[in-house]
Amino acid sequence: MTATSSPPRPSPPASVPRSPRRLLGPVLALPGIVWLFLFFVAPLYVVLSVVFGGVDPVFRTVIPVWNPILWSSDQPIYVLTHIVGKNGIFGPALLRTAVYVLTASVLCLLIAFPIAYLLVRTRWRFKGFLIDLRFGIDLVGLHRDRCLRRRLSVRRRGRRLVRAAARGDHEERHEGTRGSVHGRRP
Repeated sequence: MTATSSPPRPSPPASVPRSPRRLLGPVLALPGIVWLFLFFVAPLYVVLSVVFGGVDPVFRTVIPVWNPILWSSDQPIYVLTHIVGKNGIFGPALLRTAVYVLTASVLCLLIAFPIAYLLVRTRWRFKGFLIDLRFGIDLVGLHRDRCLRRRLSVRRRGRRLVRAAARGDHEERHEGTRGSVHGRRP
């Protein structure tokens, strides 16, 4: 048996327009890119231009420098040396904060990854219980919402009964409570 090679395929001409499907991704990403630029990149640039800007010698106010070529690192270095330098008072607090954050992050990762692995890879007896724990906070929120809805409905019913009493409608006022103790039927 002999191997035959197929003839090379001709390449499409360079003037072929792009298909609408190929443009769908960039078009859908455009609002997100605009949003990211407006609310992240632009404010970050403003903050950096203030940080690396100068200080007015008379009024001691910040003068932002908008051109990154002219940025100076004198002001950030001055601030950092007074915060965490040898005379800085916030150094120990910042160090403790960093240690607490790193410790909490490492502990969360050490606990979360094995549990996630167990949930995905094994047939475990307590799998449902662990998933319920994950959604436990949501369940507490649902219970709170249910209690608030119940309280609102009791208020509405109370207002309706007050209006009925004002009209002199005694039937509506006693609706649901005849033959019962505290509004509950036996």
